[in-house]
Amino acid sequence: MEMRQLLRYRWICLVLMFCCTGCGRRDTGVLTVPVNGMLLVDGQPVEGVSVMCIAADAKPDPAGIYPIEASCQTGLDGGFSLSKFSEKAGLPVGEYVLTFVWLKMVDSPQSSLADKDYLNKLYNTVKKAPHKFKVVEGADINLGEIKLASKKQK
Repeated sequence: MEMRQLLRYRWICLVLMFCCTGCGRRDTGVLTVPVNGMLLVDGQPVEGVSVMCIAADAKPDPAGIYPIEASCQTGLDGGFSLSKFSEKAGLPVGEYVLTFVWLKMVDSPQSSLADKDYLNKLYNTVKKAPHKFKVVEGADINLGEIKLASKKQK
């Protein structure tokens, strides 16, 4: 019995080892440039806004969904950093658009759900994307302050 348990233990360790070495990102060889910025909503920095980066020339799939190159959430100070491959690596050279969604989680007895987009779906699609930028080789890209309004401006 002990021999069977030992063999089973070895197999489990071997499987876990292969699974763990498969996790994590490898160096892709693609040159990336750090991209960061600060988001203000109604003039104030906000935490938890989802920032999605989409290639400017991207085409939607049959369901109308665009492939996201990178995404992140804003920090307490409204700051964000975009990265395609790993944390703080940045984006490959190219042209991009940013979309924004600000969902807040609401705890209910049934489950935790996002109750609405606090940006009122004003910036959640490529067609509505208010911010376009270009990544070029060289210095880091600082997008500066991106100012959004939570309500449609007249």
